[in-house]
Amino acid sequence: STQSTGDLYHTEKGVSKLRLWVFLCNSEEFETVRACAGALAILSETESIAEKIFEEMDWRTLQELCYHESEEIKHRASAILKNLLRLKDSVTRLKSLNTPRFNMNNNNNSSAEGGEISDDHDDESSSNFKFDFEGVIRALQASKIKPVHENLKIIKTQL
Repeated sequence: STQSTGDLYHTEKGVSKLRLWVFLCNSEEFETVRACAGALAILSETESIAEKIFEEMDWRTLQELCYHESEEIKHRASAILKNLLRLKDSVTRLKSLNTPRFNMNNNNNSSAEGGEISDDHDDESSSNFKFDFEGVIRALQASKIKPVHENLKIIKTQL
């Protein structure tokens, strides 16, 4: 029998792919970020996969994608956030998280560029990380494209 797409992402290999896509959203290559964020946006439309993405998400990276200068990246980030916030108790779970899975060790909070990606959960900057819902909403409100505003309406209903 063949596995459904949702089932594939519940295997070790599938979870590894999700982790890689999340990790590559920190790339300095625009095309890589666009492709990986797009894949996560599409996959997160399926609830069971969205649940896995929620577990593997680097929340600092998602926040940085929402602040990105590119409208294409903001659109993808808003779609990911919208889909993940639809999950049961997602806002409560997100507010209880203290650290992202990977850390961006840089001093510029408005751009993912120039960051060094680390797995170090003991890093002081990661232990103080809280997802900035208000900042993300402001960043998405500043978008000039309609799909971001449509996603934002749904995001606001989940908060």
